[in-house]
Amino acid sequence: MRGVTFWLASASLIGVLGTAGTAKGQADDAAERGAPRPGDSADVWLAAAEEGEGGSAGLWLDEIVVEATRGEREAATTPGAFNLIGREEIQFRQADDLEDVLEYEPGVDVEARPRGIGQEPNIRGLADERVLMTLDGARLNFDSGHKGRLFFEPEWLRRVEVVRGPNSALYGSGALGGSMHMRTVNASDFLEPAESFGFRKKIGFEGASEELSVTPMAFGQMGPKRGDGKRSFAYTLSYSGRFSDDIEIGNDGGELPNSGRQINAGLGKIAWRPTEEDTIRFTSINWHNEQEVPGNTAIRGGTTQDRTTLQSVLSLEYRHDDEELTWWNPRVNLHSTFLDVDERPIAGGQEDEISFDTYGIDVSNRHVYDWGEHGLRLTYGFEFFRDEEESQGGGAGGANVFFPDATKDHTSLYVQGEFSFFDELITVVPGARADFVETESDGGADSSNDEISPKVGAVVKLDDELNLAEGDFVAFSANYAEGFRTPSFQDLFIAGTHFRGSPMSPTGVFVPNPNLEPERSENVDLGVRTELGGASFSANYFQLEAEDFIDFDETPTNFTPPPMPRPTTVLFRPVNLNQVTIQGVELEAAYRFNPQWRLWANYTHTEGDSSPAGDPLTAIPPDETVVGLDYHNETWGLRIGPRVTYVDSKSVNTPGARNFNSNESYTVVDLHGTWRPKFDSSGLEWLNRLRVDFGIDNVTDDRFRPFLSGVPAQGINPRVALTYTHTW
Repeated sequence: MRGVTFWLASASLIGVLGTAGTAKGQADDAAERGAPRPGDSADVWLAAAEEGEGGSAGLWLDEIVVEATRGEREAATTPGAFNLIGREEIQFRQADDLEDVLEYEPGVDVEARPRGIGQEPNIRGLADERVLMTLDGARLNFDSGHKGRLFFEPEWLRRVEVVRGPNSALYGSGALGGSMHMRTVNASDFLEPAESFGFRKKIGFEGASEELSVTPMAFGQMGPKRGDGKRSFAYTLSYSGRFSDDIEIGNDGGELPNSGRQINAGLGKIAWRPTEEDTIRFTSINWHNEQEVPGNTAIRGGTTQDRTTLQSVLSLEYRHDDEELTWWNPRVNLHSTFLDVDERPIAGGQEDEISFDTYGIDVSNRHVYDWGEHGLRLTYGFEFFRDEEESQGGGAGGANVFFPDATKDHTSLYVQGEFSFFDELITVVPGARADFVETESDGGADSSNDEISPKVGAVVKLDDELNLAEGDFVAFSANYAEGFRTPSFQDLFIAGTHFRGSPMSPTGVFVPNPNLEPERSENVDLGVRTELGGASFSANYFQLEAEDFIDFDETPTNFTPPPMPRPTTVLFRPVNLNQVTIQGVELEAAYRFNPQWRLWANYTHTEGDSSPAGDPLTAIPPDETVVGLDYHNETWGLRIGPRVTYVDSKSVNTPGARNFNSNESYTVVDLHGTWRPKFDSSGLEWLNRLRVDFGIDNVTDDRFRPFLSGVPAQGINPRVALTYTHTW
């Protein structure tokens, strides 16, 4: 039924795209407001943040943090560590999966490359359900290990914000290691204040997989004028299709089997301003993929599955922004995520059908107090969300051992204060969240967990005190935060035969453990940030202590008799086993040595081990250095620049380590470019609506295998994309 609903919605969307040209109107909220100021809506701050060339790759310390504090703050005065990647930078990288979005970011890696279907973020050595992800405020809570977790269309992203370090004080369970928040485009990203309608057509091609991508989009604004001249209604509608063959591996390594994909997706967004202070926005995002993949997408071969993945994300958001009523600025977010995965072995066998749904509501309010050169912003709220999982089919005996039928309810209260003293010379940001979690399965087992997650951070920003030039500063920051993760459905209730043994190998059987404790972490971040003339620099040291990590205890049983005793069965039981320590350093620097040239670089070093044995953790990425050079000629409308990434070698020799957890050192050279024609000649002005993105990934066609991946990376990959935008 959900598949029928998806295709009906997509058909309706395409039909609207064909007739949307009759829309008329004027500018919406964000397009006319100008420079951001305290109390402005998030859209305005986001638009301001994206004026730069984007992301930590450019080290723009005057960008705006939104999700890290559930409100708009200057990055320079926000405690903690984060990556901010704007729409311009995402387009410049020609991102078509998570690897492209995050590939140059410090402190962040991507697991299970190069197949896009299985990729997920690794933040400071932690991944899976230890990293929270949201899309337009909707939680993406599904985590399978091999069936993928993140299903999205990069072309629609207007901003990605990654919080490095625990974020449970604001977002609860799952943000033990960090969080990743994605926001999609609005009509105001494309329309000028006096314009009412536009369309955008993009077509792209990649050589390594022969991927063709198409993304038509229509957007507009209309309705009666408000007192400030704004219109009351705006919309954005888009379709996206990605169709590719298998990926070519570097240095004539052949094709990566079962890596081609067929993706169809649809985006619909409507914003309504019934008054000048109130905004209601509804977003619908549908994503559909059909693909043949190995049962484990991070390996080259193995048992092949015919997999269909369908995801629908719905979000209804309400905002009230009133500069006069500083004590009443509520936010409400109703969201749901529906995910269906159908899988059948190519060689024949029983079909798996997995359904994972999340429903939630988040209600918050913000008080703003101003006492001259001191101020306070108080944010507090309530959140409830439920995860529901159902499955059919599966392994031996018709039972799906990985995906038990279960539900989990989260009820939470949170509060955060942002104190500024002496015109933001000192900023202190304390906060805490209380979570009450109830989990139960259809088998009758249940689990209950309560958790308090505090945090406190401080920033001292010096500028006039050091007699620095306008815009320059030196800032010192410190942040302490606690995180937690409640056991997942698979942790608590997984049961049954995982694999059948042979005469010379044992059978694997899962044993449930509904008495697991939540994982907990404590994190300290210490940093310095500077902007002096054309130079910027940021250094961050972090240390995370975690306990009650959940892992599988393997117990051999049922030994054969002598003279060749061996186990015929191995029991896999999840237990609270490890305490871990993770620490590291993240450095970023940028220097603009004239208006057209900028050199930038970042370096990440992370190490971690478990106690009491002191074994190294298997998912800690190796040291990585990224260097980039940007040339930007405004007269020609040209931006071009190479990126060089060096990844050090690493080998993890522990009982739980696999070839995923080791790699030889390698260097990757990429080239990116954008050309926006600027013609003044009569008859050629229409070319100014064109944007050409071009580039080459892995220019030297090297063959290498990334850490946390069981297969080699793609080889040389020439790219080109043409975008035509027309507004009036």
